[in-house]
Amino acid sequence: MRWNRNLEDLNFTLGLLMGDGSFQINHWKKKYLQYRIIIKLKKDKDNINMLRELRNNYGIGTINISSKFVVWAINHKKEVKWFIKLILKNSEKLLSLSPRTKLKVMKMDYGLNNNLSYNEFSYLEYLSVFVIFVLSIFVRLIAVFVCYPLMKWAGFHH
Repeated sequence: MRWNRNLEDLNFTLGLLMGDGSFQINHWKKKYLQYRIIIKLKKDKDNINMLRELRNNYGIGTINISSKFVVWAINHKKEVKWFIKLILKNSEKLLSLSPRTKLKVMKMDYGLNNNLSYNEFSYLEYLSVFVIFVLSIFVRLIAVFVCYPLMKWAGFHH
């Protein structure tokens, strides 16, 4: 199989990332942030060849083979930033990602573009948790104080 650098290739790669990969933001001694994109598959000839082909096609990342797994890892900041930009440039591909993965991609993009420190990123993490918490309370309040009374008034009660 021959891969070309096109949207079908990006679709396939994002599918692999959603199923067997991860977008990671790690820290070193609570000082420096490390951004990584990983696809980890069971070691077999087809998976090794497929990840090598993807690695060659994109021209980024490294292939690591252990006794049980083959891993395509994009570890270098410049390469991670390029790949995130590729996803964001094709925004319809971003829509196919799960909400949690979208948030991670957006955090990676923001962190990479603004060269965030560990402390700044931690603040962003707490802020996003707080915003999600407030939004979930707001949605519940709307349900309790607006939707339920309207449903009751309209005769949709049980």
